[in-house]
Amino acid sequence: MLVETDYLGRVYRQFSFDKTLGGSYARSAGLSLVHHDVAEVPNGNWLLTIDDGSKYVEDTIAELNPNTGKIVKVIDFKKIFPESMYKKSKIKANDNTSSGLGLMDWLHINTIDYDAKTGNILLSARNQDIIWSMNYQTKKINWIFTNKPTKDGLVHSISIS
Repeated sequence: MLVETDYLGRVYRQFSFDKTLGGSYARSAGLSLVHHDVAEVPNGNWLLTIDDGSKYVEDTIAELNPNTGKIVKVIDFKKIFPESMYKKSKIKANDNTSSGLGLMDWLHINTIDYDAKTGNILLSARNQDIIWSMNYQTKKINWIFTNKPTKDGLVHSISIS
């Protein structure tokens, strides 16, 4: 559910999403909730950080056309990052809506920003301690910045070509 309000709390529009956001998932526990951030793209659509309805929460973004209320694009970061990042994660969701449901919070996207000059999006994720840039159209990751040490014990900024 996404509600557009003014600063006084007057509701202008409401958007509801089903549990099978983008037609990818059909799990009753997930709730396709908008989480933390929204960014506007040049065509007037909104990029939303969301739950996708799977057992993994806060690891997906969707583009919403606010005029039609339809989702026009979904990016599921389980399809972009290595499978080991989410399959081996033991971080459980701990908010009021999903606590106790066994949902996994391996990524936890907090922020999203769209750069109209480059067509890139910039995102941060709390549970992986990363900030990354990727091309929104191609889904190609430009770079990842993290403070997590690599196998050699050093901290790196990773550039993926």
